[in-house]
Amino acid sequence: MSKSGFVQAVKARGKYFFYVRISFRNEEKQPRQKNVMSLGQKESALNLLSSWIEDVSNVPDPVKKYKKEDFERWLNYVESK
Repeated sequence: MSKSGFVQAVKARGKYFFYVRISFRNEEKQPRQKNVMSLGQKESALNLLSSWIEDVSNVPDPVKKYKKEDFERWLNYVESK
């Protein structure tokens, strides 16, 4: 994993919502996380990630720096939830 991006699940109203997030440290060297992009609920997230794996030209700008291997790892995480 060369980049600090990852997918995180957030449970709200009884459903899981998935977000691409990044980790960084602020000026005080405290770890922080920031949402880069929302993937939506599980079905939507699975469809998006699958389409990115099949054709990387479909990848939106906020996540263009990630590779197919990252998308596959994220897909496995979403499937496990």
